[in-house]
Amino acid sequence: MKKRISTIGLVMLMLCTLWPTASFAAQGPDFYIAVSKSKVTVGNQIEVEIRASNVQAMVAYELNLSFDSALVTPVGSSFTTNLSGFSTIVNPELLNGGHLRAVYTKLGNAAGDNGDLVLGKVKFTSKAKGTAAFTLDQIKIGQTGDQWATYTPNVQASVQIASSSGNGSVGGDSSPEPKPDKGPVEVKDGAITATGRANEDGTLVVSLSPEDIAQAIKSAKSDTITIEVKSESGTEAEGTTIVIPVKELAANTGNMELAVKWGRVKVRFPAKLNEGVIGADSQAVEVAIHSVNETEIADSAKQRIKGDIVFDIDMKVDGRDVQTFGPGHPVTVEIDYTPLQGEKTHQLIVYRIMDNGELAIVKNAKYEQGVLKFQPESSGRYAAAYVDVSFTDLNQTAWARTMIESLAAREVLQGVGQDRFAPSRTVTRAEFVELLLNALQLKEKSSDESGFADVDQDEWYFDAVTTASRLGIVSGKSDGSFGAKEEISREDMAVMLSRAFQYAGLAIDTSHSSGHTFSDEEKIASYAQEAVDRLFATGIIQGFEDGSFQPKASATRAQAAAVIYKLLNL
Repeated sequence: MKKRISTIGLVMLMLCTLWPTASFAAQGPDFYIAVSKSKVTVGNQIEVEIRASNVQAMVAYELNLSFDSALVTPVGSSFTTNLSGFSTIVNPELLNGGHLRAVYTKLGNAAGDNGDLVLGKVKFTSKAKGTAAFTLDQIKIGQTGDQWATYTPNVQASVQIASSSGNGSVGGDSSPEPKPDKGPVEVKDGAITATGRANEDGTLVVSLSPEDIAQAIKSAKSDTITIEVKSESGTEAEGTTIVIPVKELAANTGNMELAVKWGRVKVRFPAKLNEGVIGADSQAVEVAIHSVNETEIADSAKQRIKGDIVFDIDMKVDGRDVQTFGPGHPVTVEIDYTPLQGEKTHQLIVYRIMDNGELAIVKNAKYEQGVLKFQPESSGRYAAAYVDVSFTDLNQTAWARTMIESLAAREVLQGVGQDRFAPSRTVTRAEFVELLLNALQLKEKSSDESGFADVDQDEWYFDAVTTASRLGIVSGKSDGSFGAKEEISREDMAVMLSRAFQYAGLAIDTSHSSGHTFSDEEKIASYAQEAVDRLFATGIIQGFEDGSFQPKASATRAQAAAVIYKLLNL
C-alpha cells in the first residue's frame, strides 16, 4: 500500500526547515515562472504561474516565492492549484515580508503526478511604480515512498509597473500627479456615470468617492444604484476596474443593490451589509470587468462559444479576492444579447471557461427581455453560447417541450438515443436523484460507503445517492435499502425537491397559492404533506385538471424535467 502524508505530517511539512533529501532516479524537474502581463500600471492585477517539467510521482511540495512587498501585494493569501488532492496551505504571516510559502500534499492512495505541471498560481495587485521581480527561491518535492528532494532554482520573472494615466475619480490610482484629461462623474436619479480614458494596460480605472455614493443613495428612484463606466469619445478600453466605497451603505436598511455596467455586461449584487459579498466592516468593493481576447481561448472552446461576448469578472473586498459569492448566489451577471436568426432563446446558455481551458455550463443561465442572465458561484471567465438540441418524440407532451430542450441544452438531462427523449417513461428514484443533484451541481465523488444495502460502489448512481444522503436530501427505507431502481412516486419527488431547495438556499416565492387542497389530499403520506404544500405554493409542482395530486403515481421523465426546470427558475 502506498504511503501518503498524514495531517500531522502536513503540519510538520510547514514547520520544517531541514528535510531529508534524495535524488530522483531520473532527470530531476525543471522549474519556471510566468507572469500574465509584462507591463502594468498601478492598481492592476498580475497573475504569477509556477510550473514544473519532468516531474515524477510527486505527492507533495513546498514552494517559496519572494517578491517586493513595496511594489506588489498578494490578493489576500490566495494561492490556487488545479492539481487533484488536498488543498494548499499558505503562511499568511510571511506575506508582508515579501515571502509566499505554499504547501500542497495529497492524502489517501491517489497516484503521484508526473510530467509537465502547473504547480499553482497566485494573484498580486501592483501598488507602486517600479520593476517587480518574482523569484522561486526554493522548492521541496515529495515523491511516492516518502522520498524528498530540495531544489533552489532561483528562477525569476519581472513586471514593469508604471504610474496610472490619471488622478482623481476616473482613470487614476494613488499617483499624486494631476492629469488634465480627468473624466467626469455624473450622479443622477441613483445612477452614476463615469467617463474616462484607459491606462496603458487597456483598463479604465474608476475610484468613486463616498460623496458619489451618498448622492446616488439620496437621489435613487428605485432599489438599484447603477454605476456605468464609458470610454471617452474616440477612445477604447479593454475593460474597467471600479472601486466603490461602501461605508455609506451602512445607513441603507432596505433591499437596495449595486449594478456595475461595462459595455454589454452588468454585475449586480446586494448593497446591504452582511448580505452577499459586503461585510459589516468592509471599506471598499472592487469590481473588474474585462474583455477576453480570442487568443486566450483554446481552439476546442472557440467552436462552442460566441467570441464577441467573452469576458472576465473579478470581485474584491478591501483588496482581497472574493473566492465564492456565498449561499443563495447573491451576485447576478447580465449580458445584453440579441438572438441571431433561428436561435431559440431557451437554448441560449453561458459557459464558464476554466483555468485549464475546458468549458463548464452554468446551469442557471436564462434569457429574458434582451438579457442573458446568470448567477455565478465565483469570479472567472464566462462566455455566451447557443446549443441547438431537439427531440423527435415530444409531440405528445408539447407542454414540456421548452422545458426539456432548455435542460438538455444545459446538460442537466439527456435523451435516450436516436434523437428521442421518451417523455412518458417513468423515472426511478436513482435517476431522479442524479437529475436533481446534476441540476444543482451538488454531486461529488465519494469513496464512502453509501449506507444503503442496495447502493454499491460500482453502480452509476453511487456518487449521487451517497451525496444526497450526506446532505439530508434523501433517506432510506426501514429495511436499510434506498429503492434505487424503484419508480419514484410524485410525493417522494416532492420531498427530495423540497429538501434540495432548502439546502441550496434558493429564494422562496409562495405567492402562487394559499390554503389550497387537492381532491385526494388524504392520500398524501404524512411525511410528504409539508413538502407537497410548500412546492405547490412556490409553483414548482402542480396537480391535475381534475383537482387531484395523485401522490402515489409514478413520475414521468417529462414531469421530472418540468419540476427541475421550475426549480432552476428558467
